[in-house]
Amino acid sequence: MCWLPVSWTAYGRDTCQMCLRNHCKKVGRLVWPLAALTIAIFLNSAGPPVVRASDRQLPPATYRRPILTEEREAAAMHFVKKHIPDLVPILQNLKNRDANKYAEEMLEIFQVTEWFAELQATDEKRYELELEIWKTEHLTSVLVAKLAAEKDNATDESRKQLQTFAQRLVDLEIQVLRHRVEVLEKELSETREEMNRMEDHRADLAKERFNGFFEQIKRWQMK
Repeated sequence: MCWLPVSWTAYGRDTCQMCLRNHCKKVGRLVWPLAALTIAIFLNSAGPPVVRASDRQLPPATYRRPILTEEREAAAMHFVKKHIPDLVPILQNLKNRDANKYAEEMLEIFQVTEWFAELQATDEKRYELELEIWKTEHLTSVLVAKLAAEKDNATDESRKQLQTFAQRLVDLEIQVLRHRVEVLEKELSETREEMNRMEDHRADLAKERFNGFFEQIKRWQMK
């Protein structure tokens, strides 16, 4: 079940293009593509190409890739500064090294901010959980990049921090699933109640529908 807002189909997505978890197609993630770029910056190399799910499918003929405007860049940077300030110098470094990749990543972040804004308006609890996941995954990507750039093995402190991040992500994902179950159970309960009401008044509803047909016929005959 995809929880993406319908409006995201405007970007040519059938499901979320960056979701890395198979339990639910949801928030776009640029965590590991950005982590690869972050590692490349620390290692002072070009880095691997960024491959996204959207790159594996040809977009519709009417699809036009959004462009990064100054307003979108400012909104994306404000979001990063507010939630993960450690990511700012990495993005600035990327901007100096490869303007095209920078524009691509900032556009992805902007699209994620739009999704978060829509999610916050419809499901505050899930918004909070997803935002925490997004922040934790990006903090993890920064730490992974730093460790990859170091020649020495990870210290005990770094391993402990990675373990904390891993446990935190699993706990958050379980909370997302639990919340999803609660939403689905509520929807199922409401649907079952509606079905029972219709079954209890089956004859009356059929008669009402039948009379409605004849009312339509009379209105057409009067024209």
